Amino acid sequence: MVSGIDVAREAIQQFPNMKVLFTSGYGDDVLMRHGGIGVNAELVRKPFRRDELAQKLRTVMGHSLQ
Repeated sequence: MVSGIDVAREAIQQFPNMKVLFTSGYGDDVLMRHGGIGVNAELVRKPFRRDELAQKLRTVMGHSLQ
């Protein structure tokens, strides 16, 4: 079975400037077993509010909050 982290890792190998936003309800221990989320990635924990998701998207996309 291929995890989302595996897919993101492969995509970043092909497109090194790609940014990734993960959503997860799992704890850090589960993410670390898969090698962490990587340097081009951010994580928003489930459950999340719409404003939390919007803020993370801005962070990943490199836009400041106004």
